[in-house]
Amino acid sequence: MQPNPLYPEPNYPPQPPNPQPRPGGIRRILGKSWVRYTLVGVIAFGIGVAAGGGSKKDDDKQNAAAEAPQPTVTVTVTVTAPPPKDAPAPATSQAPAPAAPATSTAPATSAAPAKATIPGDGTYTVGDDIQPGTYKSTGNNGCYYARLKDTSGDFGAIITNNISDGSVTVTISKSDGAFQSRGCKEWTKTG
Repeated sequence: MQPNPLYPEPNYPPQPPNPQPRPGGIRRILGKSWVRYTLVGVIAFGIGVAAGGGSKKDDDKQNAAAEAPQPTVTVTVTVTAPPPKDAPAPATSQAPAPAAPATSTAPATSAAPAKATIPGDGTYTVGDDIQPGTYKSTGNNGCYYARLKDTSGDFGAIITNNISDGSVTVTISKSDGAFQSRGCKEWTKTG
């Protein structure tokens, strides 16, 4: 083949010989950026799991505290009976002997009538803690409320629920088991 006079071959300077590769090592491996980024990511993930991971033992302690039995309240009432109308008046100046005290073991919650207002946060039993009817709460920001079949805490116990801002109105039926409210202002009965 003959040289082309229009395009002569360039004269490149001589190239040095290829250097011998250095023996492997940690610096050579970490010298690659993708290895460094992968290693940093794995370490950061491990720290995140260690910091955020709770054990089942901690969850069991919290659940046991939430499911602790509630104390029973016993109310003791002492009643003095008036003397009968046809009983003779005492001949001495001594006071009559007091009557035997009457006791009641009914829980205190059953003695109190259901309220016409509902405090903002809590779960309230319909008929015991609150009356059925229509309630209104105003000035709310992120108010969660739910009408419940019962107080089991199961998802299936929710009849209806909502999260609202501003003024909120809800009608609690006689058939509802409970009413739950979180982040709401006081509820006032309107009907």
